[in-house]
Amino acid sequence: EAGDRICPALPSPMLESPYDRRRADDEEDAKNIAQVDNGDVAPFGVGLNLVKCAVGAGSFTFPFAFTQTGIVCGIIGIILFAVMAAYTMKLLADAEKKFLMIRDYRPIESPETGKPSRNRLTYPELMRTAYPTAEVFGYNYMAGLLYVTVVLTSLGICVAYVLFITSTMNHGFGWDTDYTVLGLSVPILILAMFKSFKLLAFTSVLGDVAVTAGLIGTIWGGLAAGRTLSWPDNIPAFNSSRGGDVPIGLATLCFMFNIHMMCLPMSQSLKGDMQHPDRFPKVVNISFVFILTLNLIFTLLCVMIFHGDDGGILNPVLRNLNTGAPLQVIRVLLCVDLLFTVPMILAVGREIIEYTVQYCLGMKQTQIQINTSPSVGGWQEDEQRDDGEGSRAYKMVVEVVSRKQM
Repeated sequence: EAGDRICPALPSPMLESPYDRRRADDEEDAKNIAQVDNGDVAPFGVGLNLVKCAVGAGSFTFPFAFTQTGIVCGIIGIILFAVMAAYTMKLLADAEKKFLMIRDYRPIESPETGKPSRNRLTYPELMRTAYPTAEVFGYNYMAGLLYVTVVLTSLGICVAYVLFITSTMNHGFGWDTDYTVLGLSVPILILAMFKSFKLLAFTSVLGDVAVTAGLIGTIWGGLAAGRTLSWPDNIPAFNSSRGGDVPIGLATLCFMFNIHMMCLPMSQSLKGDMQHPDRFPKVVNISFVFILTLNLIFTLLCVMIFHGDDGGILNPVLRNLNTGAPLQVIRVLLCVDLLFTVPMILAVGREIIEYTVQYCLGMKQTQIQINTSPSVGGWQEDEQRDDGEGSRAYKMVVEVVSRKQM
């Protein structure tokens, strides 16, 4: 009794078990997650898409890059870049999920299912959420900068692929460039209509088969011409004689792993991505192990096969092959590979442009309410929201993210 007088009973909310509060928060999080638009692509399909983006015509430049860096330096570089790319891609996908839960989304009814639905974040939206105070005259310049760079990169890569195909067909088969461009416009427009990465996974299979056949054909063509496998004595482990070539060679190796523009579309297309946040990192790990192994084996084999040529290893290594049917077949395979890569690269910029146009035309309801005024935890509840929604937004900032990171 004396203890009760000294320390009276606390109010019932303070006696609530932290495990009960966590369970209630987890149930609310599960409800929010269930409203997020989820992908429909199996992990194997997402892995095929990732491999398709990182293995292609650029792989044929790796042997020459090894002559610039040195063999050991090239091996260390390609492993390091693969590890860094996989790690940063997982960080980017994880950041999108966490900021998606932080932002105060107002679900709208999905026209397909009739249930509340939450759209995933695009790159500009993610930047706008991560840097809410980076504004000039009321416009978030970080989001605008990313918008421009992503769209221009998407379009620029597609244009470069088309130019490569037209140039290859012109030099290899004498096709007229203008007619080749007109002929390519039809399949590209058809493939560009594929908005589902589940359908694009089929094109990835065709592209992966084509580029793999091209890699094998290059090795077979080199050996069939009378060359043998031998360790190159004329290529050092670390190239110190031509220091200016080392950064260029490392840049070539690094460029092939810079596929982060495809990260969010890939992760968002994965089936059950929000319910199973560890699923996409596993897909990335397996895919990059395969990408690294394939590129490394192909590069070392080409170095051992073509290092004894009179002109050395050329860039790309296809130039070391004699003119003939094998070279023509490989050129066609590379063109097929790039053709089926175009719709995947184009999908990133197209999605951002379509969302912006629809929003400007009023075809999309506003789902996001952001207040950039600082408060406890860096956010302040919107006055237009009721107390329930405000407290939930605050709790998601202060508690949910910290629990997800534990």
